[in-house]
Amino acid sequence: MRRGITATRTLAAAAVLAALGLTASPASASAATSANSSLDGGTAATSAQPPANRPAEFGSVSGSGAVAVNPDCVLSWIPDKTGTRVNAHISTFLLRKHRIRAVKVNAQIKCRRVSMDLSLQVTLWKTGLIFPHQVTKTTTTLGKGNLLKNQRTWEECKNLRRTTYYATASGVIWFQGVKYTAALQTPKKVPLACGT
Repeated sequence: MRRGITATRTLAAAAVLAALGLTASPASASAATSANSSLDGGTAATSAQPPANRPAEFGSVSGSGAVAVNPDCVLSWIPDKTGTRVNAHISTFLLRKHRIRAVKVNAQIKCRRVSMDLSLQVTLWKTGLIFPHQVTKTTTTLGKGNLLKNQRTWEECKNLRRTTYYATASGVIWFQGVKYTAALQTPKKVPLACGT
């Protein structure tokens, strides 16, 4: 009986992650697969995960078919000044300039050609016992351009409790009447001394 309850919880967690557009870790994915196999007689399938630390290229979602020119846009995380941290991190800028200890993540859309109606939504998440919890969400827009940065996604620490954070980003642009979208997740889930 206990195994059936655990399998049901694992499947529920995997379903929530799938609904959010996130992928489960390899350990939880294999646990969900084995739990699903034990529940439905062994007919489970898993999905492949994309490479972790690569920018996401925009793809067309409009039904217009072929596009004469591609805007060549990518959605990526902005590294810190040392060029190393692209995951959620404690913001040194907010700490130094405003004396605010906060967890932060930065993302950007870069296009080779000028595009219209750029929109970038970044969501900061913290892991939970069963489900992830949304900490904050920000959206940045630009009417016309080829670079859009979102550096406003942060949450002040309430205490020093060790919490694991990650972020997701989704972008939308319009180019020559065609809508392009992309989505991205930070490469790592990082434990930080910042309770929110």
